[in-house]
Amino acid sequence: MRSLTICLFSLMIALFTLTACGGDDLEIGKSCNGDPDCLGGICYTPALGGLPNAYCTKICASASDCPGDFECVSSPGSSTPSTCIKKIK
Repeated sequence: MRSLTICLFSLMIALFTLTACGGDDLEIGKSCNGDPDCLGGICYTPALGGLPNAYCTKICASASDCPGDFECVSSPGSSTPSTCIKKIK
């Protein structure tokens, strides 16, 4: 019973650490071919460049929800939520 408690406690610590460190941000920007390829379930395909330039992203409420080289962008007039999109250089 004690080893089970220790295992569960260790698992909780690992999950907390991954969440606190923004674990889902680790995948943002990764190349993808479709939504199932991404932890967040969103494979963004830029209008210019198409599928070869597609990458994983996530829903955001503000720029602080996105990694440094991404911005939180909404589609005007769309019911689609805002997503983290690569900044244009």
